[in-house]
Amino acid sequence: MKTQTMTRENLLEDIEAARQELIKAVNEFGMNHEIVLISSEKLDRLISLFQRAF
Repeated sequence: MKTQTMTRENLLEDIEAARQELIKAVNEFGMNHEIVLISSEKLDRLISLFQRAF
């Protein structure tokens, strides 16, 4: 299995994609839907990873 190095740019792109996913989910399902909560947690994890790494 090949290991992939996460660059700052890759992580920022992932954060932006997760942010867009969250906005779409909120618009589609409302604030309290399970999909919105999952998307929010994903974005939180990515931001936390970014803060620790850089």
